[in-house]
Amino acid sequence: MSFLFFNKHKKSTTSESSSNKTVKSNPISRNNTYNIEELKRRNEIEDKRSNEENIILCNAYHNYQDDGDINKCIKIYEDILLRGTSWNSFNYCMMLANLYFKSKQYDKAWGFLNWTQLHFSYLPSHTDYMMVKIRYLQFKILKSEKRYLDALEMLLLSYLYTVYGADGKVYFNKSKFFKESKTTARQIRISEEELLNFINEFELQLKRKPMTEDDVRSFFTKYISEHTNAH
Repeated sequence: MSFLFFNKHKKSTTSESSSNKTVKSNPISRNNTYNIEELKRRNEIEDKRSNEENIILCNAYHNYQDDGDINKCIKIYEDILLRGTSWNSFNYCMMLANLYFKSKQYDKAWGFLNWTQLHFSYLPSHTDYMMVKIRYLQFKILKSEKRYLDALEMLLLSYLYTVYGADGKVYFNKSKFFKESKTTARQIRISEEELLNFINEFELQLKRKPMTEDDVRSFFTKYISEHTNAH
């Protein structure tokens, strides 16, 4: 089943039809009171279901840590997360993606990460938090598949979401990036000296202007082709 067909739970909306008669609304009418009570009742039901789902997911992961049955845990996570939740289940979705990764279901993990990115796009204020986790796991998938050049690019993309501070300054952790990338770089015949030069140049680019993912991809492709023998 394609992950693109799982729909996020949406609150229903109602539209009022126009009428030829003009009716004055009474904010404390019996109908409005009923609507408020009905809304409270529905919210209580939704809150109860959300709490139950959280407990089930939490217990499933603890049981997996105890018994090591990853497939059982995946099944429970899929039953809840793939039908969509009315609450922010991003962290649990990342746990499911990691379970796919640990069980070497790389295609499934990749597809689910793409779905997760689209599914939570309604939370723009959380974009950086979400994208660094998504891109980093995609880096790990590509590295496991021995697609080292693509993996290095994806690692770079994951750092993009952590480098810009609220004060507008660039905080690129070069030593951490070097440590995380040198094994991957070695696989595509990039020396440590070349990697350090690459990292320094990327920092300069970050400081020149705010970069987007497209900017990072363009920089990566151009620099690798012009300054290394990576393949």
